[in-house]
Amino acid sequence: SIPASHLPRPPGVFRESFAKFTVDASALDRSGKGQVSGVVNAPSKQRSAARVENKGNGMYECSYCPLEEGPYQVEVLYEGLHVMGSPFPVKVSNGCDPRRVRAFGPGLQGGFADEPAEFTVELGTAGQGGLSLAVEGPSEAPIQCKDNKDGTCSVQYTPSESGMYDVVVKFADVDIPGSPFPVRIEAKTAPNKVTAYGPGLETGKVRQGVPATFTVDASRAGPGQLAATVTQAGQTKPCAATQAGQPGLYSVGYTPDREGPTKVNVMYAGQQVPKSPFSVHTLPKCEPHKVVVTGEGVRSSGVLASLPTEFCIDTTEAGEGDLQVTIEDSEGRPVAPRIEPQKSGVYLCKYTPADVGRYTVGVKYGGVEVPESPYHVRTEPTGDAEKVKMVVPPESSVPAHQEAIITVDTSDAGTGKVTCRIRAPNDSELDIDLEENDDGTVSLYYTPRQPGMQTIEIKFGGQVIPNGEIKQELLKSPPMLAAKVLCIEDLRWARPTVLGVRLKVEEVGAKKAVPSSLQPSDYHPVDFKLPVGPVFARVEGLIRTPNGRTARPTLDDNGDGTVTFKYLPTERGMHELTVRYNDQPIPGSPFKFFVESVGTGHVTAYGPGLSHGRTGEPAEFCIVTKDAGAGGLALAIEGPSRAEINCNDNKDGTCSVNYLPLAPGDYTIVVKFMERHIPGSPFTARITGEPRRRAEVSVGQANEIPLKITETDISGLTASITGPDGIEEPCVLKRLPNGHLGISFTPKQVGEHQVGVNRAGRHIPNSPFRIDVSESDIGDAQRVRVSGRGLEEGMAGQANAFTVDTRKAGYGGLSLSVEGPSKADIECHDNQDGTCLVTFTPTEPGTYLVSVRYAEQHVPGSPFTVRVGGTGVSAGKAEVTGPAEEASATHVGSECELSLRIPGTNPFDIGLEEAAEIVDLDECQYAVRFVPREAGVHAVAVQHRGVHVPGSPFQFTVGPLAGGGLGAKGVRVAGNGIERGQAGRPNEFGIYTREAGAGGLAIAVEGPAKAEINFQDRRDGWCAVNWTVPEPGDYTVSVKFDGRHVTGSPFHVPVTGGGATSRGGAGTSPFEGVGQPAALTLRGVPPNTVAVITAPSGARTEAPVQEIPGTDQAVVRFTPKETGSHMVEVPGAEGSPFRILVSGSLAAGAADPGAVRAEGEGLHRGRVGQRAKFLVHTANAGSGALAVTVDGPSKVQLNCHERENGYEFTYLPSAPGEYVITIKYGGNFHIVGSPFTAHVTGEAEPSAEESELLAHSALLVETRPKQAAYPERVICRGDALRQAVANQEMSFSVDASRAGYDMLLVGILGPADSSDSVRVQHESAGRYTVRYQVTSPGVHLLTIKWGDEHVPGSPFRINVT
Repeated sequence: SIPASHLPRPPGVFRESFAKFTVDASALDRSGKGQVSGVVNAPSKQRSAARVENKGNGMYECSYCPLEEGPYQVEVLYEGLHVMGSPFPVKVSNGCDPRRVRAFGPGLQGGFADEPAEFTVELGTAGQGGLSLAVEGPSEAPIQCKDNKDGTCSVQYTPSESGMYDVVVKFADVDIPGSPFPVRIEAKTAPNKVTAYGPGLETGKVRQGVPATFTVDASRAGPGQLAATVTQAGQTKPCAATQAGQPGLYSVGYTPDREGPTKVNVMYAGQQVPKSPFSVHTLPKCEPHKVVVTGEGVRSSGVLASLPTEFCIDTTEAGEGDLQVTIEDSEGRPVAPRIEPQKSGVYLCKYTPADVGRYTVGVKYGGVEVPESPYHVRTEPTGDAEKVKMVVPPESSVPAHQEAIITVDTSDAGTGKVTCRIRAPNDSELDIDLEENDDGTVSLYYTPRQPGMQTIEIKFGGQVIPNGEIKQELLKSPPMLAAKVLCIEDLRWARPTVLGVRLKVEEVGAKKAVPSSLQPSDYHPVDFKLPVGPVFARVEGLIRTPNGRTARPTLDDNGDGTVTFKYLPTERGMHELTVRYNDQPIPGSPFKFFVESVGTGHVTAYGPGLSHGRTGEPAEFCIVTKDAGAGGLALAIEGPSRAEINCNDNKDGTCSVNYLPLAPGDYTIVVKFMERHIPGSPFTARITGEPRRRAEVSVGQANEIPLKITETDISGLTASITGPDGIEEPCVLKRLPNGHLGISFTPKQVGEHQVGVNRAGRHIPNSPFRIDVSESDIGDAQRVRVSGRGLEEGMAGQANAFTVDTRKAGYGGLSLSVEGPSKADIECHDNQDGTCLVTFTPTEPGTYLVSVRYAEQHVPGSPFTVRVGGTGVSAGKAEVTGPAEEASATHVGSECELSLRIPGTNPFDIGLEEAAEIVDLDECQYAVRFVPREAGVHAVAVQHRGVHVPGSPFQFTVGPLAGGGLGAKGVRVAGNGIERGQAGRPNEFGIYTREAGAGGLAIAVEGPAKAEINFQDRRDGWCAVNWTVPEPGDYTVSVKFDGRHVTGSPFHVPVTGGGATSRGGAGTSPFEGVGQPAALTLRGVPPNTVAVITAPSGARTEAPVQEIPGTDQAVVRFTPKETGSHMVEVPGAEGSPFRILVSGSLAAGAADPGAVRAEGEGLHRGRVGQRAKFLVHTANAGSGALAVTVDGPSKVQLNCHERENGYEFTYLPSAPGEYVITIKYGGNFHIVGSPFTAHVTGEAEPSAEESELLAHSALLVETRPKQAAYPERVICRGDALRQAVANQEMSFSVDASRAGYDMLLVGILGPADSSDSVRVQHESAGRYTVRYQVTSPGVHLLTIKWGDEHVPGSPFRINVT
């Protein structure tokens, strides 16, 4: 018998596919000489011959292609006789089976770039279906497919770049077994694909002795070794090559030894790259004769004494060298120039000639005089020095180390400036601070350092003023007592101010002598860490010193795109650092920094934060106060954004300061000692970077694991999972798509996990369950694939898409963010196959950063830079206008009524803080009635379940409105319709206009679609508004009164989509309390839905929607942590978002804006240039955020200081006009009387910027309940308060347990030669032990303060023996 194997059995074969079988006749004839034939009988009785292939070894391969559906009979004959089992029944049916397709060949194993990779697809038995092929990887790979007419196809693809590729083979749109096939493509060495470019290969850009660089790009040339040499005068030297940024990119550098012809040879894999060798002509390093000097400051005449002049130095064609500028007056004394880089190689030099006479200006470049140097400049007098009057003449004798002042009046002297020169007893010149006052006077401040005789010369316009030559005797200063603040106990309530910090610096020891000559080590080293670019060799740095010389800093590559510039100064004064990358200045360059010598006896400051920084990163510097004597230190920072200041006393005579800038621009840093600027102050720090708008979304990919749970009701079940490390975390228990119960969690550790499922705190049967997590289950961002045009380019106003493939990346959370010129709506669609389709829609063109993170790590290539084109998206706009009538005036003793509409409430839960009557008029419409006992402004606080309703507390004036009303600032807008909305449904809010008086009211809604607005004026001071839009998106609601925006307008309102597809309604949600579980019952919610809860503070959390078995209901559970209105968004649910009101107890510290009061002149009036002050009392208002804003004609300095019962605010206006002060507490709740209007009078300061728009200044303070302090209740006990023994430790006790809450300060003051120490030990609540030791006998003063006040008996007089 001859067997026929592999004949198809039921379900048989598919129609129009190749069916194959084998006939084995080797038992009869191994030579294959026998005759085998096959006959195929179709259902229609048609007979056809099968194709037979003799393998020559007794084996025969047979095949046929059935064209009909139904039962077939296949006859197999050997030498004309039926083999065993013939004829064979075969069932032929329609359809296909991708599992029968097989792909094989070398092209699925690996290959080389730019070479064809081939493989074969065998699909003869798979049935009817289309074959689709794709190759995904670093480059496009053209595919060719040839049908071999035998059920197989030959496939060829040619990748152009090396890397990992995925070869996707699908049949009937389904992956075949093994697809996608990972294939590694190797690069093949191709020196002809190497490119070399850069200034180091260009004539005219290479100079002798100056490092030259160029770039070699071998990223497409495959593996190979790069070698480069430079040849001059027959001598060849190797070039230094380093990898720059990405693989295959090199930075090559060399330094030519001489000028003249130069050849640069570049080899790759032993072969010349294109255009190599390169011919370059090397220029001399420095060519001073090509320097051009022009300007008024080098003219032979016409320069006026005492007035600044300038000239320009152009070195662009002169190569590289040190620029040195020297200026001497007619007596040979040096004059310090100020050199400002303008652009590459061009400098502006400024100086002020103080005297009349001939000045000599020398300009050297590379140590050689430039053409026409030195220049002789004759200065001429200006103004009338005889008319200058001495207002505050100098004293004939002054003590050393004390500041002295001279004031002169120049108002009648005409054009000119005051100059002064003071020669100290040791023949050195003294530093002078010259201040021009607004009244035409000039004040000169100086501090002599040495006893003896000094000379003072005062000039105006280059001429000596009357009595302007003075000799002054310097007396030895009297001995000073040394004082220390030795202990500050408990600093929990100490905060730095936002715009200013004041410290106390006190002399702690003897002064050191100032060295007569300073060496480089006598200056603080300077370090700059700046972001530049990926190629370190393209970075250049140049420092310009105060005397005009140039120096090169040391450059350190940090390996992260930043470079540290290190420099050791050699002279005092303002320096400039110019940084260039790719021959272009980096953002912020040039950077200015001031250098002061060490040990001069002055207060000095140094550090990077005085000159530069990045937005969102702390900027740091240090202030040195030792050897400066006693005095007050003040610090202030002003700039484009509020900058939080932190100042730390290092206890060694220095203070470390850091501040956090939030916006780019120039920040002014003022450091004063004894009310005078320290050297270099005010400093200017250039902050780079830009504030950007960011949109983000997170998609949690969790592992869903079924559990053997027999429970049917999961509403009362809770689940937690314990990992291998023993840490227990809650997890989500849910009904899986297959109907089983299970958990959803994201694995982060390999090993055994235990899942505990409990009901009422007890394990259910079979709990805990065991789960094993393998290495492949852990999320790995490196295995995520991201592709799509949306990662390269996009259009504004359109959805730009890309795909994220996490199928091979394990389980983890996917987070997406888009950052750029506008906020972009992000949508993520789960394709249910391990991939997500992501779209983002920006509204403005520009450059965007798209970040894709998986398992909290960036995926390969992230963040992606996307260039978005097009134009800004115009929005639909709707507007309604109408009059708002003035409410009737009320009087003392008569009934007053406040009408309110509060959606979503019931009258039983409405409450008031004062006795009043609440009348339920109709659905959610209430009237609050009360009888006032006095005229004036009242606050009506309306609460619903213990929480203020939107807009509460309401201001209500009894009696006539002052001035006919407050206007726009008296309008209050409140309601959900200005916070969030839903498409297709009315979004409602109310407008309270009673305090505004009569006027016109305009409401506008602008956004992606036009809105329908309904407006109803109840003619009692309350207007109801609702608006409906057909599409979701971001909308802007504007409310204007008499043409001016009301407080808070415009409002930005996010609108979500409607839930029309859901059936059934949402159940009623009860009011909840903080810390208590909240539940929301729903009907008709799609399965596997996740709800988003938004708290009043804006914090967003997710919660699963759990089905209730046996019902059509589902439940959302969460535990609120804040009081107020929470919004629960449930996708697909009708009525979403839902509002849940969370109440809280004020006794527990919840914020109560109705209890906050504000008072002070600064709320009503002020003067330009003078600080206006007001107090905000929050002592009885609980914990909350206190937000204060000042809007007016100028930006103001807004400061805050904590006081006993709240906070004191001060602001400094620089222009007259009307300022609006808004005060909110505990969220978006105005306090009583807010907003306030302050009328500022006076003349605008010269620095004030005029604008048609209001300047905005804001300050936010987090408050906590606190107790008042009672220093009079502090009790001090012990003999050490009256007498002590030198060099012995003494102690006494301090009892502040009944003195409230504040900080304890202890200090001791003794003779100058006394060395004192104090230690404070906190024993228990409010009780302290103080120990001190003094070294010198005599009278000492012991100061003890509780907060800012002395305790009883302080200061104590101690006799030390």
